[in-house]
Amino acid sequence: MNALRRIYQRTSSNEDLRSEGKDQYNEGKRQYQLKLKDEKFKSWQSYCSSTEESNTWNAIYKTASGKSRNKTCLTTLQQPDGTFTLYMESSTKHMLDYFVPEDNETNDSAIHKQIREQVKEPVDTEDNKSFSREEIKSAIKKSLILKRLQGRMD
Repeated sequence: MNALRRIYQRTSSNEDLRSEGKDQYNEGKRQYQLKLKDEKFKSWQSYCSSTEESNTWNAIYKTASGKSRNKTCLTTLQQPDGTFTLYMESSTKHMLDYFVPEDNETNDSAIHKQIREQVKEPVDTEDNKSFSREEIKSAIKKSLILKRLQGRMD
């Protein structure tokens, strides 16, 4: 780059050589700027996709795009008898037993029995309208746009 500039600047006696040197310098400068722009873009891409340890902003980008996932680690849990679970399987079983009670129809109250009967009946009301073609097209279009945007952020 510098050599082309010097050749252009030092050629002052011959107008044709000076014009040719100017053209070569401008072309070299244009190529240099294109290469610089490409390398900056590649560097930025690399920076944005680097690991969280080396790029603290990566977590912010993932959070903003809704792609962050919390890494959960199950620990031991205290059981009703005072002992602690030792393995992931026993912790998971304890949580299922605690949060998801057994569904036993014999213990149902009157309200629970009524709810069970209502769930068995199909839902068909007068104000239950079918979706229009435009509503379906709009929903599909929004979904495709969101997927495209998420693909660009990866």
